[in-house]
Amino acid sequence: MPDRLESLRIVDPVLSKLAQGYKHPAHLWPQILPVVPLSASLMRVPTFGKETFMAYNTAKPLRGPAARIEFGNNYATVGYDREALESGIDDEEYDEANPVLQLQTRRQNNLLKTMSLQLERAVGAMCQNAANYPVGNKVALTGNDQWNSGHVDGDPFVDIEAGREAVRGAVGVDPNLLALGPKIHSVLKMHPAVLAALYPNAPTQKGAATLAQLAELFEVEKVVVGKSITASADGVFSDIWGLIAMLAYVPPESEQDQETPAFGYTFRKQGHPITDKYRDEHSTTEVLRVQDYRRPMILGPNAAYLIADAIAPAS
Repeated sequence: MPDRLESLRIVDPVLSKLAQGYKHPAHLWPQILPVVPLSASLMRVPTFGKETFMAYNTAKPLRGPAARIEFGNNYATVGYDREALESGIDDEEYDEANPVLQLQTRRQNNLLKTMSLQLERAVGAMCQNAANYPVGNKVALTGNDQWNSGHVDGDPFVDIEAGREAVRGAVGVDPNLLALGPKIHSVLKMHPAVLAALYPNAPTQKGAATLAQLAELFEVEKVVVGKSITASADGVFSDIWGLIAMLAYVPPESEQDQETPAFGYTFRKQGHPITDKYRDEHSTTEVLRVQDYRRPMILGPNAAYLIADAIAPAS
């Protein structure tokens, strides 16, 4: 039966093209671990240690050899995770659809949204796991050092600057992205130290800092907030991104490939995701299936810094 079903599936080039351009605006995973397409099903990609970011003597002596750089001395093997979801469109739905492509696109986008959320959960778990960071690239705040209102020693400028220096000292470049859990963002945008920095002549100024203002204050190109939630099997909702602030170096989009040092990438099989469809006469439906081959990986843990427990949880 599975072999017969596969033979009946027809790849839809229009829907597949739309699927490959899909990006969920609220998900952080492509901003932290951007997508890099790979052509083979199994490939070796370089991992990035401190040596990748080192300065080298480029002076060449007369009749002497040029300095040689060995990029990617250490490799990780990428084997994709195969992901797929499908949904049926009843003939009656097609009868009422005008145009048909809009109905198919909406259904496809619902599948893509669910698959992107799964990836958001996976990347969120990786980025918030302190075990994925070197000793000098993480801290867990406690007591008065946390950023809650009333915690006298809590200073986000000190902690974020320490993270910046840890990354710069380890890989030679400043982190350019600051990712925040939603509860951290709620505290940080109205933190007394933030408002005092924004309004030095009005220390009692009320209000909230914008993301652009936070980026300027903390000297990063972008501040992003992970607002997505997930539900347990029991229907209990929780934030994917918890009580964390995370600094990372993410290369500019034009430089993102497996040879460019970064905190990490999401490797995806070239030409994916794809959408195919087949007819199910028993239920009088046409079934759309979205299929993807992908694998998020942390390749340069020195290029990021994790601040865990940045605020105390609500009691």
